[in-house]
Amino acid sequence: MRTSEQHCTMEELYLLIDGALSTDVASQVRQHVRECSVCGDVYKTALRVDSGVKRLPVEAASADMARRVLSTLGIVPKSPFLFRLLEKSAYIFGLLIVLAIMATVFILTGVVEMSQLQAGVSPAQNALVKSGAAIAGGVGWFTQVLKDYLPFAFSSSTMAISVFTAVVVSMLAIADKVVGGRIVHRMR
Repeated sequence: MRTSEQHCTMEELYLLIDGALSTDVASQVRQHVRECSVCGDVYKTALRVDSGVKRLPVEAASADMARRVLSTLGIVPKSPFLFRLLEKSAYIFGLLIVLAIMATVFILTGVVEMSQLQAGVSPAQNALVKSGAAIAGGVGWFTQVLKDYLPFAFSSSTMAISVFTAVVVSMLAIADKVVGGRIVHRMR
């Protein structure tokens, strides 16, 4: 039996509001709330808070809430096997598409001729020779441009290689930043 000196706990008051107390305990708490002005004021405030909370509109969770919560907790959801298989093979399909485009460009530009394909001459060997010559010419042109604009850096061959390497790495870093960091992340 509750005495008038014993105040109700907040848990008891909220359980009374929610109707979660047994009938005899609920009647004791109600009796005490009527007799004790402190508990009565706290009960009235709790009733106002409860009714205010119940009037609040219920918000629907956003579509990516589960992903954000799992990410915050460090839980990575596992994709189905078939999806992961397709995801991993997407790079291979992308490579095949790039190779098909390169082959088309080689044929249309004359690097590889259709007669060579039919005669059994290795188109890969022919393309490699012509591509190697084009790459060597491009590297030579790029080195000459660097020599023209940075003559002080090309006083020795070691310095020339260092400058050339630094410029190429810088260009790759800028390209990686433009692509969104995907190149470096794949290499890890």
